[in-house]
Amino acid sequence: MHTFKLKFLILPVTIILVQLKTVYGQQNFLKIGDKIPNIKVNLINYPTPNAEISDFKGKLLMLDFWATWCSPCVAYIPKMDSIQRIFSDKVQILPISDEPFEKIDQFSKHLLKATNIKLISAFNESRLKKMFNFNSIPFYVWVNSEGTIIAMTSAEEVSIQNIEKILSNQQTIVTSKKQFKKTIIDQKKTIFNLHYNELLTDNSILPHEIDDNLILGQSIGTSFIPGLPIGRTTNDSLHYFSTNTSISRIYAHLYSMIYYGYTNLGIQSEARTVFEIKNKQKLEHLKNDQYGSAYEKFLEANGACYEIVWPKDIAFGDYKTKFNLIKSDLDRYFGIPNGFDTKIEKRQVKECLVLEKTITDNLLKTKGHSPQENFDRYNYKIVNKPFSTFFNRLSGYYFQLSEMPIIDKSGIHENVDLELKCNMTDLKELNLELAKYGLVLRNRPEIADVLVFYER
Repeated sequence: MHTFKLKFLILPVTIILVQLKTVYGQQNFLKIGDKIPNIKVNLINYPTPNAEISDFKGKLLMLDFWATWCSPCVAYIPKMDSIQRIFSDKVQILPISDEPFEKIDQFSKHLLKATNIKLISAFNESRLKKMFNFNSIPFYVWVNSEGTIIAMTSAEEVSIQNIEKILSNQQTIVTSKKQFKKTIIDQKKTIFNLHYNELLTDNSILPHEIDDNLILGQSIGTSFIPGLPIGRTTNDSLHYFSTNTSISRIYAHLYSMIYYGYTNLGIQSEARTVFEIKNKQKLEHLKNDQYGSAYEKFLEANGACYEIVWPKDIAFGDYKTKFNLIKSDLDRYFGIPNGFDTKIEKRQVKECLVLEKTITDNLLKTKGHSPQENFDRYNYKIVNKPFSTFFNRLSGYYFQLSEMPIIDKSGIHENVDLELKCNMTDLKELNLELAKYGLVLRNRPEIADVLVFYER
């Protein structure tokens, strides 16, 4: 992996340094071997409205950090529910979320209706989250019957076999997730800041930070940086950045957020990404289909960070100029050194999910209330927002892992009202709900935009 630093800066200095600009959070994180603090958490769907950690003493306690917006977290709920039932008298899996009661309550009701699973979870719980050093969820903290932390893992390690070994004393610790220093970044400022070095009379160096207001523009590409958020991408009036993301996803984010002049999440889906790279080593550097700990290991070896601070004279809506700037940066930092290029092509795809109208009447016309969008795995509601908002959520979130591209042929462009009450990832259930609005997702061939990675 190459690391490059490019600056657009007019200053009378000879040496410029690029340094990570961060806001450091609590550093005294709990670790394996520590006692878990006895704090009281508010709970939903539990016999009592709250409980102390000590209430679970005598059991193997597993703190399950999750969120309603986290697809992997939601996907693991049935597995965790099954494990809880098997070990009900010896194990307590306790989901922990920092989301408000209303959000967790709404989600749990949708979950109960769809799966018959009654979710117990802490809500509004940020204290426990701040005690542990993790950058992605789901994240599991194992606490033994005496209140001692024995492991911190991803979901893969939460298995019947591992739990049985712990309970039978055949194993006292589970292989733990690799921990990095947790870094909190201020997205309202540049992620990487510039310094120049002053050479003192004793030949030592005194660094001076350059004020953001003096910087006319800058960009940087780096390898994986331990501690930075995994897979975060932001585009605003100050800058565009991705942290600890696979190189292929960095390119996909560029095309989905900048190329079209609007956000097109569908182009990020796996079904619309094609790798025409025969070199196995190059392909393994770009693409990884694993999840959880295996994917994080892939990112440690192959992930990257990128940031560009927009030059002052670029208008916020000048997407063409912004795309060309980022594309040339990414090619210089990653594409050329690794021997690949990218482009958008229209291709005939044999199997697509095509969203179409089944009737001529418009049953989605908005009644004009305050715009809103609320969604989780089992419910979607949009009020007085563009139909494209719904389609982006459908293609870029619910069906992001679909093997079939999702194409919008509905012809609907205006603001709509829509509410779907089903498992949004189940095509059969989804079509039953869409039918109420005269819509259907059909499997048929269609021409679609695809993002092609090809060898130079």
